[in-house]
Amino acid sequence: MKASIYIRVSTAEQAAEGFSLAAQQQRCTDFIKSQGWELGEVYKDDGYSAKDLNRPSMQRLIQDVKSKKFDVLVVYRLDRLVRSVLDLHQLLNIFDEHNIMFKSVTEVFDTTTAMGRLFISIVGAMAQWERENLSERVKMGLERKFLEGKRIGGPAFGYRIDEDGKMVIDQEKAQIVRWIFNSAKKMGINKIAKILNKQGIDSPKGGNWTGSKVAYLLRNPTYTGKIRYLVNRNGYGEKETIDSNHPALISEEEYNEVQEILKKRHGGRKKAHTSDYPFSTILFCNRCGSPYSGARQENKSGVTYYYRCNGTARGICQASTVLEERLVDELLNKINLIIEESKVALESEKEETDNKFRLKQIEAELQRIKKRRRKWQEAFANDAISLEELKERMNEEKEKEEALMEELEAFNTVPNETDVSKDEIIDALKNLKEIWYHLSRKEQKEILNMIFSRIYIKTEGERPHIKPIITDYELL
Repeated sequence: MKASIYIRVSTAEQAAEGFSLAAQQQRCTDFIKSQGWELGEVYKDDGYSAKDLNRPSMQRLIQDVKSKKFDVLVVYRLDRLVRSVLDLHQLLNIFDEHNIMFKSVTEVFDTTTAMGRLFISIVGAMAQWERENLSERVKMGLERKFLEGKRIGGPAFGYRIDEDGKMVIDQEKAQIVRWIFNSAKKMGINKIAKILNKQGIDSPKGGNWTGSKVAYLLRNPTYTGKIRYLVNRNGYGEKETIDSNHPALISEEEYNEVQEILKKRHGGRKKAHTSDYPFSTILFCNRCGSPYSGARQENKSGVTYYYRCNGTARGICQASTVLEERLVDELLNKINLIIEESKVALESEKEETDNKFRLKQIEAELQRIKKRRRKWQEAFANDAISLEELKERMNEEKEKEEALMEELEAFNTVPNETDVSKDEIIDALKNLKEIWYHLSRKEQKEILNMIFSRIYIKTEGERPHIKPIITDYELL
């Protein structure tokens, strides 16, 4: 009688003593010799979980069973073969149909009798129930820890874990977190990342900061004294925030303000060619960092266009409303100065991060996220992590993916025709004064968005003589 062996080990079990492929094979071989059987082929699935039957050697084994290439299949333990009662019944039916016996080295099963088949099914069902029951117990424990403010896994950047397992403030890193939130009101995530890198400050997991890492930090409600908590029990998606007892680094008001700013910046470029206001996606307040929104007022003499600071509208700023015609005068009067400054600025930008290189980095990280997702799923299938831990890990990966996709989209929000060179920007600035009043409002907006990513202004004077002053700008 010929006996073949099936052995399997998942990635999470590689280091576990007694689970190695070599150890399983040796125990199975010794068992076959003790029975006086002939040793057949050894089927190995290295690094695969038993969540389903879609494993290379398992598929080959099933084909060989149907070809009657051996008489007995030997495994070290039942869970090396399957972890699902459904899969177990499917295999037993295939074995029975082709008169193949099944033996476990560490468990006594007789699949040739009805009682034996019932017993093995009960064992499989009990094992599956215990895994699911364990997941529920772990889930309840995690919920209790969340409510107590205890961190599952590492602490958020700006915190550390004390001897009681609770998150407390790391004063040095907390200063960085507060600076990032404050800076997000005045500048973009990529600029924040550049400043942090120039100062030699490591990102939360080491290495350089990127725009996506900054965005991920800014969206984390942990800094308001809350915990993100999974409420969708049947999937990986929806979270809500619940109060925790760990100390807040950022007020809820400031956190919400930053979320609004991020939303507007993310959506602004998409509307760049649909708005009726040439400065509406690039004009920002020097005082509070908020964007300006365009508005219009119709009267007997025609239409008056003006811009209002969003911070003023929310009651957090006192910047005055500015007329568009005065804003245009200020811009055209400073064109020559902007041209000279732009030559220097654009030259220095030449050695900054190359977009193509960053795109490759993003694509590589997205691939790593996919691999990590598979790893977490396999770890769960092999009971290395609980269901709640799986959901938390999958949501973390989803958030990282969304931040990367947002950064990726930022490279593509400006149409190709506006992807211009340094010389083209300088030429556009030189011609702006001559052509401005010959352009339609849509064309005015297009050319401004081709040159500038941001223009910062302050206001001087009293009504009705409010004058806008350009204090800073960022070229595209």
